[in-house]
Amino acid sequence: MNDNYSPIEIPENWDFYRTSFGETPVSIRLNLALKSIAPIADFPVVVRAIVKMQHPYDNGFSSQEEFETLANIEEALCNAIESAGAIEVAIVTGGGNREVYSYSKDTETVIKACYKAMEAFPSYEFKCLSADDPQWQEYLHTLYPNSVEIHQILNRMVIEQLKEGGDTLEKPREIDHWVYFGEENEQKAFIELIKSSGFKILSAKYNEENNPESRYVLNFSREDHIEHIEEIVSDLIELSLQFNGYYDGWGCNIITE
Repeated sequence: MNDNYSPIEIPENWDFYRTSFGETPVSIRLNLALKSIAPIADFPVVVRAIVKMQHPYDNGFSSQEEFETLANIEEALCNAIESAGAIEVAIVTGGGNREVYSYSKDTETVIKACYKAMEAFPSYEFKCLSADDPQWQEYLHTLYPNSVEIHQILNRMVIEQLKEGGDTLEKPREIDHWVYFGEENEQKAFIELIKSSGFKILSAKYNEENNPESRYVLNFSREDHIEHIEEIVSDLIELSLQFNGYYDGWGCNIITE
C-alpha cells in the first residue's frame, strides 16, 4: 500500500447519466456519494487519465469493437489510482476518449502509476493531466449532475422498480409529482400554470416543520405514458425554478394487467 494512502472512509454510490461538454455528448459514471464529504482537504489535485479510443462511433462514444479492451484499461487505471492512494471519482466517455478522474495528495505518484498501468496497452494513446482543485470544483460543478440531470438517474431508478414489480410500462397511468416552495404566492402561481396543462391538484399544504424554502408542499398528477417521463420531468423542473420551487420527483402505481 502507498505510504500516502489515507484511511478516510470513502462512501460509494456509483451511477451514470448523459450530458454534454460544450458541443460534445458524454456519458458520466461517477460516485455520487462523494458530494456529502467534498471537498476533501487532503486531496487537492484533480488528475485526468485520458485514453484515446481506436474505434469510436461517429458520435464519439465507445464501440462494441473495443468494449472489452476499454473495460480492461479502465480497470487497470482504477487499480493504479487506488494503489497510489488517490480517490477515483468518475469515468467520462465521449469525444473519442475514455477518461478516469481522481483526486490526489501525491500527483506524481498517481501519474506514474497510471503510465505504468498503460504499459500493458502499448497501442493506445494516453496522457495524464492534473490541476490544483482544492475546492473540488471539477467534481462538484463539472462532473456532478445538475437538477435536471440528477433526475435522469432518479427516473431510471423508479422505472427499474416498476419493471421489477412486473410492470410492462405500456399503459398510461396517473403519475404523481411533488414540488416544494418557500412562499404561498409562488405555489399559487405555479398551480395556475400547471392546471392549464391538464394537471390535477391533489394537495397543497403548509408544513412549518420543513425548511423555510420548502414549507409549501404541492402534490399533483396527470395521466401520462412512462415513455414521456424524461420530457415531463424536465419541463416541470424548469417551471418549478421559475417560481423558486424545488421539484422532488414522481411516483405511480404498478400496472401488471
